[in-house]
Amino acid sequence: MLVESKMPYVRVKRRGQKVYYYLVESKREGNKVRQRIIRYLGTKPPTEEELENILKEVNR
Repeated sequence: MLVESKMPYVRVKRRGQKVYYYLVESKREGNKVRQRIIRYLGTKPPTEEELENILKEVNR
């Protein structure tokens, strides 16, 4: 079974008029791709600086 991991990225999820931002990581297991939510980021998109700090914290 092949397991491949990618760098975390920001995922946008819309529910009606609301927009939510999550830091997620995708893993490919054979023919399936599974997403794992690492952290909820809120309802405003993170700035580049905020995202950089979050990634540093997550990688510890």
